[in-house]
Amino acid sequence: MAKLNWRIIFLTVAAGVALLEMSLLSFVYPALDPWFFFLVIGSFFVLACWRLEYGLAGLFGELFLGVHGYLLSWQGLSLRIALFLIFMVVALWRLWPERIHVLQVIRQQRRIMTGWSLLVLWITVAGLNGLQNNPSSHVLFDVNAYFFLGLFPIIFYLAKSGRWPGRLIWNVLLGSLLVLAGHALGTFWLFSRQGFYPSTIFVYRWLRGDRILEVTALPAGFWRIFGQRYLYVLLAFFLLVRAWLGKKISWRDGVRALELLV
Repeated sequence: MAKLNWRIIFLTVAAGVALLEMSLLSFVYPALDPWFFFLVIGSFFVLACWRLEYGLAGLFGELFLGVHGYLLSWQGLSLRIALFLIFMVVALWRLWPERIHVLQVIRQQRRIMTGWSLLVLWITVAGLNGLQNNPSSHVLFDVNAYFFLGLFPIIFYLAKSGRWPGRLIWNVLLGSLLVLAGHALGTFWLFSRQGFYPSTIFVYRWLRGDRILEVTALPAGFWRIFGQRYLYVLLAFFLLVRAWLGKKISWRDGVRALELLV
């Protein structure tokens, strides 16, 4: 069984709850949005500079929790894109002294890197095609998750050099799932008890406005609570089954699990 680091899980839960609370407060009081936005990205910058692996884990943590990446934003810049840009800058700065070794490792895997390059090219062409008939904000809203493909060369190098923080990201995923479960159960309890009343309508607007959850009333008093981020529950399930069978979890297992989800 994969070793659990309860300290990392607790810190992930605390950070996830704080991020959701900041998102809700900034929705109710928009003036707080830039303050929370720069507080989070400033903390992330310090974390990534401290250890690049911690920055990568934080980036995945936001991906697990943030759905479309708009828990916080500033001047149209989403939190996800801001964290991605900060991480890429820090990664280039930290890996620049190792650039020769990085290029050697990447060149040794030409087939993989060629496939990655073709995928990036295809997504770029699709995005440019979408810009011809759609507002740029709508296109960016849909394709921002694909920016994470830019992390592949960095992740690949860290994995090949023995610095892939797989166990750290695994514990971050589990901590994120606890936040997701608590948030979903809390939302279900709130709407099943209160329904669409003034006391809950602002919560509904926050969930829908920031694309966090979908809340739908069903017949007989039932409520449907759904979010795209719950796909990561399946990802964790596949990895947990592998760990329960006594198999060691590697970064390749995560890729295979994602392929099953797709």
